[in-house]
Amino acid sequence: MTKQERKIYSLIKENPSISQKEIAEILNLTRAAVAVHISHITEKGYILGRQYIVKKNKQVLVIGACNVDMQGFANDNFELYNSNMGKIKITFGGVGRNIAVNLNKLCKNTKMLTVLSKDKNGIEVLNDLIRNQINVEDILTVNENMSTYLSIFNTNSEMIAAISDMGIIKNLSVEYLKTKEDLIKKAEIIVIDTNIPKDSIEYIASKINSKAKLIVDTVSIEKASKINGILDKITVLKTNKLELEAIAGVSLNKVTDIKKAAIELLKKGVKKIFVTLGPDGLVYGDINKLVKISSPKKIEVVDVNGAGDIFTSALIYAENLNLSLGKMAKFAQSAAIFKLSKLGTSPEDFSLNSIKEVAKKHFPEISKGDFFYE
Repeated sequence: MTKQERKIYSLIKENPSISQKEIAEILNLTRAAVAVHISHITEKGYILGRQYIVKKNKQVLVIGACNVDMQGFANDNFELYNSNMGKIKITFGGVGRNIAVNLNKLCKNTKMLTVLSKDKNGIEVLNDLIRNQINVEDILTVNENMSTYLSIFNTNSEMIAAISDMGIIKNLSVEYLKTKEDLIKKAEIIVIDTNIPKDSIEYIASKINSKAKLIVDTVSIEKASKINGILDKITVLKTNKLELEAIAGVSLNKVTDIKKAAIELLKKGVKKIFVTLGPDGLVYGDINKLVKISSPKKIEVVDVNGAGDIFTSALIYAENLNLSLGKMAKFAQSAAIFKLSKLGTSPEDFSLNSIKEVAKKHFPEISKGDFFYE
């Protein structure tokens, strides 16, 4: 949208019954000019019909894990078998939770399907989701220990070790998901992380409607291969080099190896794939073409934890808008670069504007796109 169209669209969102005359008076335009702008906004799909019905965001159903995250940051070089001085930070995380919270900062209409403990930690995580305006009405609560993720970082903010206690996630079983079958069938976009059981992943994939989009984050080396039975159902697959090795069952030492493994998944039905390579960049594409792009130089790194999750959130937003693969990749990379400069998995100031500011610096060719405006 143009700057003037965005102003008119904002007025319509605030008051769908506003008249063209009222808009003209507020913006000091002629009524004829307003009519032309509204016609253009309608053609672009932002409003529907004569009654100025604002097109709603598609509801996104995120099915995955929520954790209590405990992070230890060493003051000096981390020494094994020794007590290291440093700082400990306790936050809320889990791949599913991080994706949902960050996505909801970009477009409001996210529902979370997860399992939480009824203990104090579980209640705090639930309250955090509510504070972040996530729809929590279908969340399961049980009398078990809350899922917890303990990670240790060196002085370069690189994670050097972690322990995951996620036994509670087994409760997102096929038996339980059958009680949510209507919810799954009606969802327009479904996002799953591979923390949930393999048979649950396959059940979800079997129940999505034909028009729905399935977006998958493979989470970790140990859990990535759970998707091998649903490749033909996946619209967008976000993974990384090590996770792709686990899916493919071979070592991937060169970019050509990564592309070859990605092509095999695309041949098996995955529609779009994004393989993150950390500081080495990204491989992305579809069955027609795979592209390798490098990471921008001189990126500020404060905390790498959650960068992959925020990348996935941005991919979901971009896929919802049907952006081209190139724009999707650079938009998601911009989101991840912003996250790297912030502590925590879901920075409070994460927004479309924060992604735009990063894109201006590193990917100026996409920084003026309409997709930076709700």
